[in-house]
Amino acid sequence: GVHSYDAGDGSSWSFAIMKTPAADEPSVASKLFNNHGDDMYVWGLDVKSDSVVVTGEIWVGPVGWKTYLAKLDTDLNLVWHETITDGSNWSDAGSVSRDAEGNIYIAGESDGGSHVMKFDTNGQLLWQRIIDDGNGTFASVIQVDTDGSLYVCGITFDTDTGGSGLWIANLDADNGYTKWINIWNSLSENTWNWYWYNNAHRSLAIKDDVLTVAGNLTNCVTCSVSNCKSCAINNVCAVCATGYTLVNQTCNLCAAPCLTCANNTCSTCQP
Repeated sequence: GVHSYDAGDGSSWSFAIMKTPAADEPSVASKLFNNHGDDMYVWGLDVKSDSVVVTGEIWVGPVGWKTYLAKLDTDLNLVWHETITDGSNWSDAGSVSRDAEGNIYIAGESDGGSHVMKFDTNGQLLWQRIIDDGNGTFASVIQVDTDGSLYVCGITFDTDTGGSGLWIANLDADNGYTKWINIWNSLSENTWNWYWYNNAHRSLAIKDDVLTVAGNLTNCVTCSVSNCKSCAINNVCAVCATGYTLVNQTCNLCAAPCLTCANNTCSTCQP
């Protein structure tokens, strides 16, 4: 039958994972994992027909918190696990996703910047990328589309005002390089409390080539860039209004009656 899986903290030094039928029947399998007394937390879970992957963080004394990744079979037996000691003072992963070939993608935080990693199905690191705007970011969710496109979203901070904002990036799944990134920032004073951040915490859905991002919004400010639909950090335009194209951070009128255009070439015509 169809089963559901849930993972979380088992105690101050372990994590627990449970497999149950979808109809809320008694537990089919439950396992508690620990690492000889080291604190462990699990934040991300990805389930396929043949395996389960979890990711989070583990305390590696005296080094500090490090990103943790583990793969289990569907009976919750441990296949392999990895602790990523990449030279950072502190790192974790809050989300995990897999593509059709079984490659594993995780996203989280590393020394105040966002890090994204790709592993093969056996847990070998293929690449690692850092996304940081200089103010501090946290990647809270990662998703792989059916065509292999990789999307990451999360939180960014403005150290001058204390404001925070949402960001979403499209990465090349083969090498991790950024194709594009959009940032929406309130630029307003904030309370530096997690629940009041403008964030996209674990809220990214992909369907029919449409991305849906959800999160918290504390304050709004007027975007002063002419003909701009959405501003990013420091009042820099991220998305122009209909019929305009973004060139050198300004919105220029398309030469043809377009809904969208790039380099003055019509991408989508107006009806």
